[in-house]
Amino acid sequence: MTTPNLGSLSAKTLLLVLLAVLVRMPALISPKAIDDERIYSVVGIEMLHGELMYQDAIERKPPLLFWTYEAILGIGGDYNWHFLHFAGLLWILLTMWGIYKLAKLLFDKDSGLVAAMFYGVFVGWAFWGNLAMNGEVLMNLPIAWGIYFVLKNSRSFRVLELFFAGVLLCCAFLLKQPAAIMAIPLGLYLLSPGYRHKMQAIWLVSFLHAGVLTIGFFSCLAVVAAILHAQGILDAAFYWTISDHDIPHGLFDPVFWTRGIGMTFAFIGSCGVLVVGTVAALKMGNKKEWGLWEGKRPEFWAMTNLLIAAIIGLSQAGRFYPHYYIQLVPILCILAAPVYSAIWTKRKDFNFWLFKESISKIWLTATIVAFLIVHSIGLINHWANSETGDYLLANSRPDYEVFIWGQSSNLYIDAQRRAATRYVATFPLTGYIFGSPLSWDTSYDTSHRILPGAWENLKLDFIKKMPEYIIDNDAARAVPRYPIAQFPYFDAIVTNCYEQEIKTKDGVIYKRKSGDCPQLNHPVR
Repeated sequence: MTTPNLGSLSAKTLLLVLLAVLVRMPALISPKAIDDERIYSVVGIEMLHGELMYQDAIERKPPLLFWTYEAILGIGGDYNWHFLHFAGLLWILLTMWGIYKLAKLLFDKDSGLVAAMFYGVFVGWAFWGNLAMNGEVLMNLPIAWGIYFVLKNSRSFRVLELFFAGVLLCCAFLLKQPAAIMAIPLGLYLLSPGYRHKMQAIWLVSFLHAGVLTIGFFSCLAVVAAILHAQGILDAAFYWTISDHDIPHGLFDPVFWTRGIGMTFAFIGSCGVLVVGTVAALKMGNKKEWGLWEGKRPEFWAMTNLLIAAIIGLSQAGRFYPHYYIQLVPILCILAAPVYSAIWTKRKDFNFWLFKESISKIWLTATIVAFLIVHSIGLINHWANSETGDYLLANSRPDYEVFIWGQSSNLYIDAQRRAATRYVATFPLTGYIFGSPLSWDTSYDTSHRILPGAWENLKLDFIKKMPEYIIDNDAARAVPRYPIAQFPYFDAIVTNCYEQEIKTKDGVIYKRKSGDCPQLNHPVR
């Protein structure tokens, strides 16, 4: 393992870039969209063809995420997954740069390099799906730079820096909702007596600086709201990104916390290098012999509160998906970096055996190798195109539009066919619950969660452009969760206006019959 005290800064930077490329190589060579990239790309492709998010292609993430995907796919082209993964690598490298600057600001240059290295290694921790260019990966870039500009404490251009930091934190929120909580510890930092002492400012200046940060945040939010309003989708954007995220359990339900405890242990086991280093930084950093936080007490509490905020952010939905923990990674990298930097450059000696130079390097190297193996196996198992995708590629024209009954948006991607309706995933029509043990429990009735007016909207979509193919993805399950027969309007259309063409591992493919479909005008209930 290359230590941060070797070579020039440019050589170290090159080594960091090469390490980031190595760690993400399984994603870079993957010919398929990875995990969350699939549904985001479905929406992005619809936007490239003039459709509107939340209105013509419904998903529940904030607008900046979809604008980002629209831009990347617009440059690289539809279904160009290698370009998307390359863009993801560039995004991570820019985040590593921000983390380097922040750790260097708080500690020293070597700590900055170690923090950046840690982020490149651990941002895709363990699970192959974490290599996706997901919302957490996207939001970490503006978060890292936003924290940097708040903690920079320069006396010149301070107002501009804080305004820009507020804009960046808002951008993070507009990429993934839990990022909003990261602004709170930074606002408290600006209001703290320690900050006023550092800036040699009176309390009024402290309030002014916190106000500028807030103004930056809400100015960015206002601009985006104005754009959404001009497009006529502001209300829909608010509903899908904020309102439609409830779960039918309380946060203290043992079902969710059992899952949360299990996933947290998986994260600790996979990212033990970071966790142990962070505990040491928080526990030992204030001791005189280490002095990590000497003269930086306000920053110590800011980083501690940011860690707490990140934990709250990943927990608040109660779902504990693996990629939610990516929100923790930047803060852990920054906190752990000075401990390992001091050990690896032999400036300090920690008696604990895990912090012996050779052991810590072996541990980190073994983690990198394990991640590479797990990521490679996971992605290779998902490289093959679906049977449905191959069939539609071979038997339908590129301009044909399809409708997938189910949650498998990857079938649109595999088939390289556009969605015929706004429901690129059918949860508004079925009441499907995200991230719950009840998601696939056929004994739990979710009809009360069906979006009011959803079936009327589906009818309008079908009248506007009848899909050439309907894929009953739900039929691929041993026990279908939402069999078409339970939905009379849809069942009548499939039965009378389509004919079964083939059954695959992904479900049943129905092809539209020639002629009109009178059932389109039937009542939806």
